[in-house]
Amino acid sequence: PYADGKFPTPTGKCEFYAESLAQQGMDPLPAHVAPTTSGNGSGKRYPLVLISAKSALHFLNSSYSGLPRHLRAEKEPKLSIHPADAEPRGDRGWGPTLAARYWGLSPLDYYDVADLWPLDPDGELLLLPIIESPEGVKRLPDILQQVKGIGGIFAGPGDLSIAMGTRGNQRDPELQEAVLSIVRTCQRFGVACMGMAATPEELDQKLEQGFRIFLLARPVADAALAHGRSLSSE
Repeated sequence: PYADGKFPTPTGKCEFYAESLAQQGMDPLPAHVAPTTSGNGSGKRYPLVLISAKSALHFLNSSYSGLPRHLRAEKEPKLSIHPADAEPRGDRGWGPTLAARYWGLSPLDYYDVADLWPLDPDGELLLLPIIESPEGVKRLPDILQQVKGIGGIFAGPGDLSIAMGTRGNQRDPELQEAVLSIVRTCQRFGVACMGMAATPEELDQKLEQGFRIFLLARPVADAALAHGRSLSSE
């Protein structure tokens, strides 16, 4: 915007020392102010700060960068980092007040169980990545082989149908085969696969197909929960 060399300053030039700021009693020189999330400048809690320009044209922020059509347009994001900065630091945050109360645990009990299973056999946090694109279906074996700590895989038929061009048709044969392919891959690697069921009949079908984790419609969930409680009390 200043290609003509004229800046909106008293001198018309780019000023490193801003006389106008000095006249207002402000620091006329630029200074670095550490982000508040870096521990008030100490950098102990968050020692690394990511600064990136808005280079993407098809989405506003990273919230939508994983959508298939955005990935096709922008390609996968890239991060350049020095190997020393990429080394694991062994740090773990501590702020269990709200989560511990939500779980009904003391802060110390929460600290013991709030870890990722199966990496921590006593952990009670479950990582469930969603596979909802043909590329995800294709690369699932590599994901399960290379990524540690995955507790299960959610076969997302809704967005997968959109990515495959079936416009939400859950009965499309190609979509159903892609979903079953996810189940078979999970079985091969000994990882539970998650699916959805709206009726008892659909739940029975999903069980027969090999699904082991379920997102259930309310009536089905209530009945399953009651049955589970009756079994646990026997």
